[in-house]
Amino acid sequence: MNAMSPTPPPLPLAEENLARVRDVLEPLDREQKARLHQLIRDGHLDNPALGPHVASLLLEMLNGRRTEHARRLWTGWFDPILLRDDVSIRAETRLPASMHIIDAGAWWFALSQHMGPSIDRVQRAVTKQSREKPLDEIFAAPAAQRIAEDLRRESLAIIAAVKPKAETRARFLAEANLQRKSMLAARGCRATPPLTAADLDTLEFLLTVAPAWRDLARPAPATDLDTLTDYVLTAAEERRPGAEGALLLVVAHLHAKRHPGTAMEVHHTFPQTLVRDCIVVHFQLAAQVAREWIEEHYLSRAPARTPPSSGDIEVLTECVFAWYDALHALGIDESDRHQAGIRDAFGRFINAVELELVPALGQRLMAMTRYSSPDPLLERIRYVASFKARLKPRGIATAIKPWQPTIAQHLSGLFRDLTTAGQPADLPRLGKLAELMDLIGHPLEVTALDGALIRLVEEALAMRQRFSDEESGLIDRLLTTASDERRRCRWWVSPEVMNLLKTADRTGWYRRAGA
Repeated sequence: MNAMSPTPPPLPLAEENLARVRDVLEPLDREQKARLHQLIRDGHLDNPALGPHVASLLLEMLNGRRTEHARRLWTGWFDPILLRDDVSIRAETRLPASMHIIDAGAWWFALSQHMGPSIDRVQRAVTKQSREKPLDEIFAAPAAQRIAEDLRRESLAIIAAVKPKAETRARFLAEANLQRKSMLAARGCRATPPLTAADLDTLEFLLTVAPAWRDLARPAPATDLDTLTDYVLTAAEERRPGAEGALLLVVAHLHAKRHPGTAMEVHHTFPQTLVRDCIVVHFQLAAQVAREWIEEHYLSRAPARTPPSSGDIEVLTECVFAWYDALHALGIDESDRHQAGIRDAFGRFINAVELELVPALGQRLMAMTRYSSPDPLLERIRYVASFKARLKPRGIATAIKPWQPTIAQHLSGLFRDLTTAGQPADLPRLGKLAELMDLIGHPLEVTALDGALIRLVEEALAMRQRFSDEESGLIDRLLTTASDERRRCRWWVSPEVMNLLKTADRTGWYRRAGA
């Protein structure tokens, strides 16, 4: 017996229409939805019966689930300088004069414990208005700006009362850090320094100067540097209220870009201690990020966050040295104020390579067998070679010891074993073993007497047209040796060498190599 599900009753016409309207409205961006809502409020919808329903639907889409209205008004003071990325919040040394969205949330939590009546009053007022207006419109109105100003002043009064008493201050910081820890865990970050009394001082300063930022058209991270520079210089010339905090807009731009070139531009115009402190901390952060990548990906350490570090280690390392070059070019690395911090961050980064990665790679090289894939080690040893190449032109002393001859002997033995019993399909592995030996400073010795290798390469040339870089390097090396042998021994050259050279010529190897 086939029982059929009862057919649901048809929707009323108005609800059917609203469902269709929702499908039409959903793809619109916030600005389009807000403009349409205003048109409906102004009576421009032809269907007056449907108008209130569509307006309500738009309002629901625009306002969403935003309910913490007092927090939003308070956080708005930091919008021009607010950081939102996952990198800066990981910094072992906090970025100077910065405010991250997570830190703002933590501070608000601690302050809100002392602002109950004010928050309740704001929540009621905004919630009532939000039944008829979009929240963005409410927050942009002069009345909301007055509420935000009241919250700012009350926050400063609370901070002023909390700071002088060690016990009260400690309790306040504990409340903020407890909330911060929870917010960090939600984003997968665990190992970050807690908020301190110095950070509380920064919060107080930011709240004090924040009114001077109100007329900035866009947040500092999204504003071009020239515009910000003009803004800061004009504020100083005109002695605007809060002008002493205008430089923080440029600093916020520097923090968001995290680029040495930007930092040098900023320092050229504003050669102040705060800017130099920022450059040092960004160098430290770049070194930290690269070091953590090495620890997690090359040394198999447990990541300090979820997901773990990402990116290309060559790019991350180049970033470290670009910041180092900026420090040196500006003479910051010679400053007594900064030398210790620079040395510590750079030392920890270098030690991760010199004292941890290199010895670990040496052990793994010695553990290789003829069946091992060279690929994981090749990537790492290429990195060590490029790392050393970056140190040398900068005159940076390195503790990386030469690779032991026993490692070269072991790799050479693997190479000979593989060629003796190998097939053309083994050429990729042979090419990578040869590159490994080049990278560790003990190049593979190839002679015209290597009959097994000559046979293997000749067969590969006869069978294939395309070769990897590692294979091509080994083939070129062998053909160069064979050509030298033919020039040196005019009267007699082994048949194996002659056959190899003829096969290379016949298959167009030299034309392909030249191309």
